Amino acid sequence: MPYTKTEFINDFNDLINGKKLSNSTFTGCFEHLAGVALCGIHKQGTWYDGFICHKTEKRKARQLVLKGKMWVDFNQCQSLEPCQFIITDKSSTKQGIIIKVIIAGLETEKPLDEIWHP
Repeated sequence: MPYTKTEFINDFNDLINGKKLSNSTFTGCFEHLAGVALCGIHKQGTWYDGFICHKTEKRKARQLVLKGKMWVDFNQCQSLEPCQFIITDKSSTKQGIIIKVIIAGLETEKPLDEIWHP
């Protein structure tokens, strides 16, 4: 069964509340989110594969920062690039969950609803 947006939000809330996740499905979806969020910014033929999360920190009451590295493949040449995902819950202002993606010098910020595709 595929990992859903609802499960992502539940895992985000668990992490915000100090719980540890028992699976890697949460970080596993960041490859897809990076590809969709950076579409139109990165070079054609770029693929994101294998997010390695080194550090998860709660920066604000409703914000998580995941820092690590991700494999970036461009024209079949892979490199391990630093990356960061900043997930902010702005539901109290009716903006939903916002994800900022920073990989290999590229940066974008979009609502989860715009970049989540089942």
